[in-house]
Amino acid sequence: MIALPLLLLLCVANIIQAEENVCKEPIYTGPCRAYIERWGFNATSGNCEKFIYGGCGGNKNRFNTKKECRRTCVKKTKRKIKTPSHLANG
Repeated sequence: MIALPLLLLLCVANIIQAEENVCKEPIYTGPCRAYIERWGFNATSGNCEKFIYGGCGGNKNRFNTKKECRRTCVKKTKRKIKTPSHLANG
């Protein structure tokens, strides 16, 4: 009985690791010359960027929408600490 939950946990961990590896790949248009707008994650800037995909080759750092790119690659940032209103107004 312990084997099934452990197997599921390992599968989820592999999926998460695969997504992180995709996000570390460079944005690459591929060798073909089509003009397809896609989104890729720029690991240096930490942002999703629009680029033109050539239609073949390339890598998996290629998303149909910015939302899909962000959902996969942009890490949750620390929550902003809100200043209590009685301190913010002096």
